[in-house]
Amino acid sequence: MGWRTLVLLAVTLGAAGALAAAAWWAAGGGAAIGTGIRTGGGGESESAPPLPAQRPRVAAMSPGVAATLRDLGAAGLIVGRHGYDAWSDPALPVVGDQAGINAEALLRAAPTHVYVEFGGADQARRLLGPALSGAGAGAGRVTVRDLRLLTLDQIRGSVTTLAQDLSIGADRAAALLAAWDRALEPEPADRARAVGTVLLLHGTDPPAALGPGSFHQQIAQRLGLAPALVEGDAYTVLDSEAVLRLQPGTIVLIQPREPDAARGSGGPGGPGGPGGPGALAGLAQSESGGSGGAAAEPGWRWLSAREAPQRLGTLARLRVPAIEHGRVLLIDLDDGLLPGTGLIRLADALRAAVRLAPEPGR
Repeated sequence: MGWRTLVLLAVTLGAAGALAAAAWWAAGGGAAIGTGIRTGGGGESESAPPLPAQRPRVAAMSPGVAATLRDLGAAGLIVGRHGYDAWSDPALPVVGDQAGINAEALLRAAPTHVYVEFGGADQARRLLGPALSGAGAGAGRVTVRDLRLLTLDQIRGSVTTLAQDLSIGADRAAALLAAWDRALEPEPADRARAVGTVLLLHGTDPPAALGPGSFHQQIAQRLGLAPALVEGDAYTVLDSEAVLRLQPGTIVLIQPREPDAARGSGGPGGPGGPGGPGALAGLAQSESGGSGGAAAEPGWRWLSAREAPQRLGTLARLRVPAIEHGRVLLIDLDDGLLPGTGLIRLADALRAAVRLAPEPGR
């Protein structure tokens, strides 16, 4: 299991008490940056006095949130990142991760908005509140929001939440949501049946599946593909015998390459900054019906008979339709495991690959 997988599991599943350091630091008399806290959970808005008219400053303590902000063209608003976020600008200070929060770094970043992904607004209120609303605060307010990003609907909803919180143009958010919806339109039934049941793996030694309830399997199902694994958890460790019993018609390896550092760059008006095009320009394929028909789009490829064993290891010796018919797909988009709008590109990659799937006997 690679480090990106560990990042995904840590970020998505969270841990109770992950931000206890913030409360401790604040109790010791740390300076605060706001006169009040506005909290929300699950993307739901709560009434509160309006934020002062200033450019938002975002502490994105979730790589998935940071990914969506980049696709909204708002990377330039991020002033603090998660410790495992290798996709944002590396010059940004690390303000926390699942093991704890660097409260001093967080306060130094002076965010107007703090986004966490640890599993409940109450936890955010209890642990972040003392650090952000102590005595001697200035005139500003801080929005603290705990986003749940475990399902496709929750991830889609975060686009609207972020756009509204940060006053990002409605047209930009609408374009991203439209690209999201188009990317998840189902394929014709006969095309989906042609690839058989689909087994999604993010690791092969041991076989580590993205199973029921994972947003990756939800993507496959939205496209009309039948999952090979219908029992178990979102992240299920299998063995060779289990894969043999499943008899998958297609194996999809979701194994991200090294993060593209250029993706996270961009100040105001720049490629990733507010007012810049962000990733919307890169979603033109989604808006024009996806990338099907291209020979080999960046981010995916059907593995050759020589490549497949190198990726699959001992699984390559199994007598299952996916291997016998040469249907082993690699998707290596750098943000393919993050719970953000980069999943648009993953859905496009999966759709394009299905349209060009190897036929039996070829």
